[in-house]
Amino acid sequence: MIDLESSYGQSAAILLAGGQSSRMTGINKIWAEIDGVPVINYAFDWMLDKNFIRKINLSEIVIVAEIEQQAIIRQTLDRRLPSRDIPLLKFASPGARRQDSVKSGLEVVSEEVEWVLVHDAARPLVTVEMALRVFFAAVKYGSAVPGIAVSDTVKSIRRLGDARMPLVEATLDRAQLRLIQTPQCFSYLTLIKAHRLCEGNFTDDSAMVESIGGRVVVVEGAIDNIKITYPADLELVSEMLKTFSKDT
Repeated sequence: MIDLESSYGQSAAILLAGGQSSRMTGINKIWAEIDGVPVINYAFDWMLDKNFIRKINLSEIVIVAEIEQQAIIRQTLDRRLPSRDIPLLKFASPGARRQDSVKSGLEVVSEEVEWVLVHDAARPLVTVEMALRVFFAAVKYGSAVPGIAVSDTVKSIRRLGDARMPLVEATLDRAQLRLIQTPQCFSYLTLIKAHRLCEGNFTDDSAMVESIGGRVVVVEGAIDNIKITYPADLELVSEMLKTFSKDT
């Protein structure tokens, strides 16, 4: 474990790698290859960056994955860096829902940790700069997420009786809308409180924090920080890699 000191304490990263990949036609997306490299490896490119580890005082990484995948992930990491050069590595088992998986990861995070980054392993194109931007915004405001502007017109809809097609209810002001990505960062105490108090289904952790009255700021995300959902996304990311650098 790397022993670093900072005014904002230690941080941990939770990497969600236990999804069902239900829309990937039988492919486990974290092991799907992009230019010969498994998707999950791209998350380690920025997460294990020595400059990133030092700047956020990253003391541990929790990988939420199925038990049969955990040994393979550990071997993958061992081949990349000596254990002395990476933060403490922990594993947790995924739950039925995304929020259950995050909660499972939180349960093994050390009590000394003050800040928690949560990231979807299926988002391979994250830059160190963006991750740092999210982290330091969270340190300043309590919680932060990356987001990108909406370019299309967005409408809310409603269903009327037996109508087969939904009706437009309103056209939303897209200047006030953002598409939210990961990594997201939260005060450990705020995030664990949200997971203890929130009931119902939530699409991300920031929605849970918002529901208990927490303040979440949005920093600039990246158009190429897409989440791999369909097989065609692998080709799209491969094309984006031609101009991508994790350091910018």
